[in-house]
Amino acid sequence: MKKISAQVILKPKAGQMPAAESITAKNLESFMPDANLAATTRAHFESLGFEIGELVANSFSITASRKTFEQHFHAKIEVTEQHTALKGGNLELPISTLPKDVRSSITAVSFSAPPDFGPGNF
Repeated sequence: MKKISAQVILKPKAGQMPAAESITAKNLESFMPDANLAATTRAHFESLGFEIGELVANSFSITASRKTFEQHFHAKIEVTEQHTALKGGNLELPISTLPKDVRSSITAVSFSAPPDFGPGNF
C-alpha cells in the first residue's frame, strides 16, 4: 500500500502568522509554535495512525495511506505520478474535521506542489 505525505504548518505562539513578513534570522522566533501545542498536535495525528516527522521550525510531516487521509480529513484525494492533491487540484486539506483544540494550533495541512521542471515542463 502506497503512503502519501502532507505538511502540517503550525501557528506561531502569538496565534497568527506575522503579516507580510519574510522569515529571517532576526524574526524567526516570532514564527515558532508553542512547544506544548506542537507536541499535543503531533500526538493527535500519531493517535490517528499517521507516521509523524520531526518538528522542523514551524512544521512537521504526516504520512499514511490515502484511505487514512480521506477518513480523517473527509476529503477525496487524487494520487498521480506527478502529484498528490484533493480532487480538483487543491493542495490544502480541510482542517474543519479536526478537534477544535488541534485545529486552533494549525495554520494549514498541505500537500507539496509538484515541481515546475523536469520532463514535459520546458
